[in-house]
Amino acid sequence: MQGNIVRWRKIEGPVTEVQHLLSEESKALEKEDSKKTDNPMAVTKKVPKDSWWTIYCKDSANAALTAGKDLIKKAEEAINKKKMDMAENLYRKSLTKIREALLWEPKEKTYIKYLHDIGHQIHDIFGCQLEFKDG
Repeated sequence: MQGNIVRWRKIEGPVTEVQHLLSEESKALEKEDSKKTDNPMAVTKKVPKDSWWTIYCKDSANAALTAGKDLIKKAEEAINKKKMDMAENLYRKSLTKIREALLWEPKEKTYIKYLHDIGHQIHDIFGCQLEFKDG
């Protein structure tokens, strides 16, 4: 059934709950598919190790991370051209994309480290937009 739409609906709620729901649903659909092929005469097909949802999350995270890295590259080019306002804007947009990658794969420690590293780099070049309060 890969590539076919089984059902269409809108899901709303906190990201973690939506991700959990889709992950559980993909597991249930895989179990349902495996029951359909319990016939010993049926041709067995390889079931991917990862569920469709896990693969979708990885692909989405990779796309967001790639977009973030592209923005960083453009920001560095803007710095070389002494266009600091443009560079800052691009760098800060890159943080949004890197954070998006982290939201797709919250347990991926390399995304956390990368997000913090770029954040420190932005802080060192442009300063912090947040004001300190009570220390």
